[in-house]
Amino acid sequence: MLASFTQQKLQEDIDNMRKCAHDFIVKLEYEISNATHTVMFMEELIGTDLFSSMIDKNEEGIIFFRSFSDNDRRVIFHQVATALNHLHSRGVVHGSVTLSTIMLLSEVHFIKNKDQSNAYSNIPSNLRVKLLDYGK
Repeated sequence: MLASFTQQKLQEDIDNMRKCAHDFIVKLEYEISNATHTVMFMEELIGTDLFSSMIDKNEEGIIFFRSFSDNDRRVIFHQVATALNHLHSRGVVHGSVTLSTIMLLSEVHFIKNKDQSNAYSNIPSNLRVKLLDYGK
């Protein structure tokens, strides 16, 4: 009975991934199943999660957070909100939107501000995000 429930839940997740295809959501490329196993192949993403892109260490080993420019924050927020709206319009709730479930695909270059030693500004090139790990 439990195996049947797990298999049903897995199939629901696969169906949700198929119906939620969007530019700002990680894509399920295909899956392979047999009687006991299912392997899902997801879109390859090259980048880092948003949390990891915001932390850094200085020369003394002190960890600090880098911040994004207002424009970068607007772009990121718009893309995440668009992805969530797309999920919700299909009856799917993410359930755990965190900095670790937002993938930053384009490289952001942080440039140290000359006036403040730990202040950074960033210059994105085609800033794009992908929402990860969503479910019902």
